[in-house]
Amino acid sequence: MVSTRVGGVPDYGTDGETILLAEPRDLDEMARQVSQLIGDPDLRETMSREAEKASKEFTWDSSVEILERILLRSNQVESIEPAEPSS
Repeated sequence: MVSTRVGGVPDYGTDGETILLAEPRDLDEMARQVSQLIGDPDLRETMSREAEKASKEFTWDSSVEILERILLRSNQVESIEPAEPSS
């Protein structure tokens, strides 16, 4: 997978292991990375295998933790507290 370093994308992949990340709007870098994946079947296989292993680590709990980090980092919220149970 090739993507850019925006939003939560870097939280869901490890650059060079499960994803190739480029800076936003850097079309030359993205094109180079796509070409690299097309031309290197071993890299595709390795990254695919690593991505499959990493995907098994994503549970609902871990996804919520990642979302919380993204929201805190984006300054959309000041803190995240558990919701009070409704009665």
